Amino acid sequence: MTGAGVDPGAAPPGATPAGEAMVRTLVAAHGNLRHDLSSLQEALRMVAAADARSVPEVRGIVDGLSMRQAAWQLRSFCETYCQVVHAHHSIEDFRIFPAVLRTAPELAPIVERLTSDHAELGRLLDVLVAAVETLAGPQPSWTASQDSIGVLAERLAAHLDLEEEHILPALGRLPDWV
Repeated sequence: MTGAGVDPGAAPPGATPAGEAMVRTLVAAHGNLRHDLSSLQEALRMVAAADARSVPEVRGIVDGLSMRQAAWQLRSFCETYCQVVHAHHSIEDFRIFPAVLRTAPELAPIVERLTSDHAELGRLLDVLVAAVETLAGPQPSWTASQDSIGVLAERLAAHLDLEEEHILPALGRLPDWV
């Protein structure tokens, strides 16, 4: 199940073979985004706590060798994650949403909201990257980093749920890959 309660193994009613494959792909991508954000959030919490007992756990998440190296790798992981989310949103904005609107124009208000969310999420991603970039420096901003990722996690979860609830059924009915 995804955050929206969508069963990734179930095809939407009227799904075409290509549509069903696109739905599975999008649900898997959303699952990966959720998982990686949760891992990033947990690693950031542990590194911020500077609890020596958490070092092995942090290493397991970001493959770090020390708290300073873990902070550097956490920054790298965060930057990569944010780039992936930006790319994912670009694919939706320029390929998936236009294709869905051609067959389901009634979804225009939802697509407009999702596109607006992408802009807001982009700003939140940029704020997170800026906050996390301080972590490997001499005066890391742990609170700003944790606050930023908390806001992002909440907004991204709501966005993915809305998208899965409204876009997946229409995506599943598309005759060809977009």
